[in-house]
Amino acid sequence: MKLASAAIFLGVIAAFCVALRGLFSRRRSVIGGVIAASMALLATGLAWYAWAESQSTPWTLGYVVVAVASVASAFRQWTAGSPGR
Repeated sequence: MKLASAAIFLGVIAAFCVALRGLFSRRRSVIGGVIAASMALLATGLAWYAWAESQSTPWTLGYVVVAVASVASAFRQWTAGSPGR
């Protein structure tokens, strides 16, 4: 794996971890919500591509699960109680 590919892979994994953190954290973060929303868009596009290219149900469902979790995380980050609670 080239250095650039490894950096992109690690960046996507880090963004996914930030998006999932939003599901379990009590604190709100606008940046976390933006990252989660970005992950939702990316996962939605990848789900469509997985279905359109190979009609792979497992990959499509995996991406859909990531998209739904990211949307829930973004929603929670933007609508959770007051900051710091």
